[in-house]
Amino acid sequence: MNLNDPFIYAGANELDDKSILNFYIKSNEYEKILSKKNIFVIGQRGSGKSMILKYNTLSLQLMQSKNIIPDVIGIYVPCNRPYFRKQEYMLLESTYEKAIVSEHFLVLSIAKQLINTLSSHRTTLLTENDMIEIADELNFLFDIECDANNCLTQMRRYLTKKFKEMQELLLTNPEKLKINALSFGTLIFPIIEMINNCDKLNNKHVTFLIDDAQQLNQMQMQTLNTWVSYRDNSLLSFKIAITGKEEYLFHTETENSIMENHDFLEILLEENMFGNKADFNKFAKEVVRKRLELVQFKITDPNKYFTADKDITKELQIIKQNYIEGKYPESKNFTHEQRRKNASKIHRAIYFREILSKHKANKPKKIYTGFDTITGISTGVIRNLLIMCSEMYSRDTEHFELKSKNKPPQIRTSTQYGAILDLSKKKWMDLKTIDRRVTNCSKEDAEKLHLFFENFGNMLLEKILNPESTEKRILSFYITDTQINKSYTQEINKLFSIAKQDGYLYTRLGPDKSGGKTVWYTPNRLLWPNLGLDPLGENGRFSLGITTVKSMFETKVSSTKFQDGGLFNVI
Repeated sequence: MNLNDPFIYAGANELDDKSILNFYIKSNEYEKILSKKNIFVIGQRGSGKSMILKYNTLSLQLMQSKNIIPDVIGIYVPCNRPYFRKQEYMLLESTYEKAIVSEHFLVLSIAKQLINTLSSHRTTLLTENDMIEIADELNFLFDIECDANNCLTQMRRYLTKKFKEMQELLLTNPEKLKINALSFGTLIFPIIEMINNCDKLNNKHVTFLIDDAQQLNQMQMQTLNTWVSYRDNSLLSFKIAITGKEEYLFHTETENSIMENHDFLEILLEENMFGNKADFNKFAKEVVRKRLELVQFKITDPNKYFTADKDITKELQIIKQNYIEGKYPESKNFTHEQRRKNASKIHRAIYFREILSKHKANKPKKIYTGFDTITGISTGVIRNLLIMCSEMYSRDTEHFELKSKNKPPQIRTSTQYGAILDLSKKKWMDLKTIDRRVTNCSKEDAEKLHLFFENFGNMLLEKILNPESTEKRILSFYITDTQINKSYTQEINKLFSIAKQDGYLYTRLGPDKSGGKTVWYTPNRLLWPNLGLDPLGENGRFSLGITTVKSMFETKVSSTKFQDGGLFNVI
């Protein structure tokens, strides 16, 4: 990959193996992926799920070990491929037959990835005697005519043919599908047993790295969960990446639930996203540091390369000290000791209140600088972080090349806040045309979403401008009373699903007031600089009633209504 721009964002599927090795940051979860347990990797789009899975593929492991075969052999299986989205099963009326066909397409897709991997690394993995045994086994099991030299190629052709045959069968003679359909037991498991008997692969463990499993159809999810529920991990296991629990079904073909710590483990990539000490903040620093080191920059500390504006830093320190001394309305009900403890949490909010209370032209531009700010605006998604860094780098590269033809020694603060404000403005403009990018999104849906985020911004504005407010830096929410009106809930879920697909909303499961679990929603924080708001919030949540949320999609609500009507609560 060309490193003219060290921050250029590319998904793991766009990177070659060498680039993945260069960019990958090992985490505490690294050893879990290489274990023999079933694991769900959960994180939003752009959070690094594919990078984790691809890093642990056999190809990458062999590159690192100089062709020493690992104990756990990773087979990458992407679900965002056309052969995973076969819709022919919808032609059938019987649920049982639909399940059979869905599993057939699923196992063919997985088997194809497995055979492709074996073929790519044949000389490393398989001896000549192994190839003879494999040819005999494939001839016996699948009635394909092959020999030691072409058995893997012939098996790949056999799988492709089975795809074609099933499609034609469904269109012409679907009653025969029970005879022709393949299953995990008749296709995947026999191949696993076959390669486990090979000299170099004896007692090796195969793990299928299933990426974007939320894109499987419901029956394929149930089938995959059924395999997970077997819990016999002696020969194989599954590492399954999904964007969120609410987008995936966790029950089997027999409607039994699979459970964490019993059937599988979890890796939550966004468990701790926000704040200076958050996991994402630490991870983001390592990502940027490594990229700066790869291009051999003199400055490799992200906090120094993306430095904060010094004048703003001084202003914030003055506000913090004035708050401790009781000079602001926000401090009147607290003791000196309480103010000293609260100062670090409240001083930014006071800065924003004072700026926003003045003329609109005095938006707090220069405060949108520094690596911590860039990380906070990223909303816990590494893709968002790199897009901002790349835009800043590109602007300063152009500036410095005009002067000295050198690369930027560090990113100027003026470039940082200029890029952030422009990207924030563009984010709002793109929201108006979200219907052009997301399937099943109408122009009316786009208008509703724009209005909702505008209303939510007004809510945040009211919290900052109100000196009596004790919580000013909460940027997320969850919805209550969803059982009261299920039609509202269905409509809202549809709109939020559209927002999630285009990166305007992020979700994860968290506790609610009753002690149960609920969905927590975090709007993309890049929206807030355009409104002059603070994108660095605490990890608390608003609770919004379902009728309030619906009204926010339909009517523009002024910030005073949020205050006077008591439409939200803080937790």
